[in-house]
Amino acid sequence: MELSNIPDVLQDLVKDNQLIIQHLPQPPAFIAMFMDIPDKDVYFIHKKPIKEETFNAVDSVFENTCHSPNTSVSYIGQPLECPFSPSHNITVASVGDLTEILKKEMIEPTNLSIARKCGCVFTLKSDRKVPLWMFCDAADKEKTFLLSISYKDGWCSRSWAHLNSWNFSDGDIDELITKHSKLFNLSKSKSVLRVTSTYSPDEDTVNPALLKITWTTPSIDIPFSVAKTNFLINFKVGFNGSIIKPIWDQLQLLQKFLDVILMKQEVDPENPGSNKSLFIEFNDSDVSPHTIEESLTALLKAANHAVPYLSKNRLEAEKKEKNSFIRVVEDTVSNQKQAIDFTDEIWNILKDCSTYRELQKYMEMIFHQIRKGTLKPVIQRSNGTRLAHKIRCLMADSAYDFEITVNPLEYLIELGIEKLKNDFLSIFSTLITHHGKLCVPSLPSFKDFKSSDISWTEVCSGWLVWLGRMCTSLEVFILTELKLNLKSQGMDPKCMAILNQILERFLASKSEICSLPWLLNNMNHHCEVVVDTSAVKDVVRHKQFQEWRLTLTNEEDNEKYSSSFLCCKPSMFPGSIIEPDIGNLTLDCTTVMTQTSYICSSLHSASSCFNAL
Repeated sequence: MELSNIPDVLQDLVKDNQLIIQHLPQPPAFIAMFMDIPDKDVYFIHKKPIKEETFNAVDSVFENTCHSPNTSVSYIGQPLECPFSPSHNITVASVGDLTEILKKEMIEPTNLSIARKCGCVFTLKSDRKVPLWMFCDAADKEKTFLLSISYKDGWCSRSWAHLNSWNFSDGDIDELITKHSKLFNLSKSKSVLRVTSTYSPDEDTVNPALLKITWTTPSIDIPFSVAKTNFLINFKVGFNGSIIKPIWDQLQLLQKFLDVILMKQEVDPENPGSNKSLFIEFNDSDVSPHTIEESLTALLKAANHAVPYLSKNRLEAEKKEKNSFIRVVEDTVSNQKQAIDFTDEIWNILKDCSTYRELQKYMEMIFHQIRKGTLKPVIQRSNGTRLAHKIRCLMADSAYDFEITVNPLEYLIELGIEKLKNDFLSIFSTLITHHGKLCVPSLPSFKDFKSSDISWTEVCSGWLVWLGRMCTSLEVFILTELKLNLKSQGMDPKCMAILNQILERFLASKSEICSLPWLLNNMNHHCEVVVDTSAVKDVVRHKQFQEWRLTLTNEEDNEKYSSSFLCCKPSMFPGSIIEPDIGNLTLDCTTVMTQTSYICSSLHSASSCFNAL
């Protein structure tokens, strides 16, 4: 990010003292962890690192977003990691500007007196639009490692932070309240208190998550009856190992097929449905034509022998008997259940075709079997695909002309959309009685699109974006259930509350997922939901917290005062200010396991109203 607004005199001071000033999209993690809502835009001053080797900041920031409880004190201390925040979505793209700035080895602190000089120059000469943070060496008596100056919303704030400024093991919040009051000589008002404790529910580094529990009573331990809990997760849609990876793969395949159609329309706009290129491959499937034909033949024989298909009511009853949402999802995506619709089975087989010639051959093979009168497959009334329409017409009239006059790949895409739509509706029907919450698009059926004002490709794109949103919603809901061990079944209110927030985030009209191609290029997402604290009681009862923070705030006349007392693991801090003998505090209380090293630090701020200056 640009430094054009930094006054020359400050840039000269920074340069003369071998310092670096950076313009960051948000504060480094070891600053942001003191705050509920970190600033979005900051200047950051520190000393030049010993080594200048650059690295890819994008990968580093995303991979280290969550800290493993077993992380040792690292040299760099993950100091520039983007933290979880209630006000910001964590996205890899937001930190791309750091690539040329961040250094591999470490950020070095500057001398406290030099930092103060920088602060004075910044106050006198800058436009004061962006807060300034300075990283100090903690060499003074108070172990000051941060200084800050900011001007925001009519307030001028000065902040400073100290290492090892208190002792968590004393277990007395009253002492911290007294410490805060004495520091600012407060006597007129009572401090507003807020405690935040953060936990990692598991060791997952692919889809890292945090539980942030807050309360407003003076208690070290969590008062579960009154505490509020937020669940935050960074996740990747369709990651390797995902339960719904097969659905994600089919979505990608559908987009690939649609791209082939669009490309063909550009090449031959006068006759996009022509079959001049029947032998051109549109799919690089590893499945041989012989295998596809065998599978299709077996399907047609099974249908000839009247294999019973489960009705919708029968299928839903079966799901409820299993008492496991995850089990329902697994059965659906692995095709272990009997298909509701015959065209679902056709999609499962023909999606592996490689050429238009193969595809047309196998579709005609189905039509011939139906014309003979020995094949009467079950087609749901709601199935609006053109292939389903031809099958119904053939079953009603064997003389019906089933010639395929359009690109057969269009028929296949329609079948895939119908199949995935059925899968999602079937999965969510175990939790939702009315599909209105699923925002199912109101689009014309494929057999009727010619009579509407919308094109076939627009209908497909409309369904694909909905399927992409559904896939994202299902992915994060499954991860939430697994990480919090919710074991949802039926209409459990706790699970429904979480699901409603997820659907509002990813499925409603304000969803950031604007198209399936956009989603394919932006697979990493952040989600935050409010959860019932009682639902996570067993998850955190015997876990070590990542962070514990007490925030005290006061406002008297035209002044504001705040103190944040933070207890966290040494890995949260830059290694350049963590001495070998620091961070050996061992806690022993009901919410924390013994033999855990933590650092206790504090950030204090004094703010004055501009109008009173």
